[in-house]
Amino acid sequence: MSVDKLQNHSSHERSFGNEEEEHEAASLIQELKGNQQPQIQQQNLNCTLSSMIAFIMLGGIWGSAFSFIKVAVDPKTGFTPIAVVFLRLIIGSIFMVGLLFIACLRDRELVRQIQKTRTTGTLIKMFIMGFFNNSIPFTLVGIAEQQVNSGIASILDSSIPLFCIIFAHFALGGAERITIMKLLGLGIGFGGVILVCCEQVIRGGGALKFADFAGYIMVTGAAASYGVASVFAKKYLKDVPSLFTAAGQVVGSALQMLVVWLVVDVGFEKSHLRYFKHADWMSWVSIAYLAICSTFIAYLCYFYLIRTVGSVKQSMVGYLLPVFGVAEGAIFLREWKGVPWYYILIEIMGAVLVCGGIALVSLPNLGSKVMGLFRKKGSQEEDDARSVNDGTPYGGVDAVVNSGYQSAGDQAVSNKKGAIIDDYMYYQNEAAQLDDDEHSSGYTPM
Repeated sequence: MSVDKLQNHSSHERSFGNEEEEHEAASLIQELKGNQQPQIQQQNLNCTLSSMIAFIMLGGIWGSAFSFIKVAVDPKTGFTPIAVVFLRLIIGSIFMVGLLFIACLRDRELVRQIQKTRTTGTLIKMFIMGFFNNSIPFTLVGIAEQQVNSGIASILDSSIPLFCIIFAHFALGGAERITIMKLLGLGIGFGGVILVCCEQVIRGGGALKFADFAGYIMVTGAAASYGVASVFAKKYLKDVPSLFTAAGQVVGSALQMLVVWLVVDVGFEKSHLRYFKHADWMSWVSIAYLAICSTFIAYLCYFYLIRTVGSVKQSMVGYLLPVFGVAEGAIFLREWKGVPWYYILIEIMGAVLVCGGIALVSLPNLGSKVMGLFRKKGSQEEDDARSVNDGTPYGGVDAVVNSGYQSAGDQAVSNKKGAIIDDYMYYQNEAAQLDDDEHSSGYTPM
């Protein structure tokens, strides 16, 4: 049923209290009509066994990256941090370009979208995103892990969503502004970050070495850089196909690190090139793992989850980063060997606080979806019938307004206006979420 027909239907087939209420209803419908979003196809975002496997695999790959970085940057048997980042991005960019090429061969619509958005401005923005999403954070984490253990690095790096909230408040505004709930989440999350840092202070008898402090600042700075990249992509690259964005920013950052590697490792510190001789096989395996698994395979899992469960559920993989990071550092690198149990407890409590803060920060974004599950209008059969009729969740704007008036009975229109607007906003959120899924920027936390 169209909005125009609905207006006639509501005027002739329903008896409102008076002409003023009828006029209010007509005005409300016209307002909704003016803001009506294009209809979207309903998606099945239910979790399946394959999506659960991909979810756990992605968390494991990104979480384990910190252990492999620790091995790769070992001063005695590994590479310099700059060399690790350069080799990782060069190899990773080859695989990402190959993935994009195969995707273009199979999907002509993707080719059309790339041709439409492939402008000089877009390429420059991808270059900038690669700087904040790869070059800076990869380098900072690599330098930091020469001093900081991989478990602590994974906990501090998982604070990315906290920085996203802060930067989005100033850069995006609107629904991204900081609320009381988000502020509470920020406080708890950063409290966890401070607790993790204090663990080293306690172990040092009240003193913190400058190298440890610098390492904590670098990892936290890497998380902040990821936050900048995420907000930047959402503001400037939201209309660009996600796979094109992912490949473009990896290639851009690889070119950046090529220049840095030539200037630093080849130009000023030629002695550093000896790592090609003394690097052991584990360091080479770590480089290959970071390039192929943490970049290429991780992106395959990432895009699969975006397509099957949506970006909201996919983003929860961030909760697994400290779990895998701390566990693998303790098991394989023996970072907890000889450490008293209460120090380990402090580290775990810090990770729990960071994850709890992220959860509170995320709740406002999930609120409309959760409340939509408990909406009080019509039966489930009526909702299904409307979805089949329009091909949109709950029938789109027309069905929402229609059901609002048909289920109102003899109630006054003024009592239904709030419910109609709430349901319309829920529809808008659904449409916006699916649009975010389609154009997800593909940021990599490691």
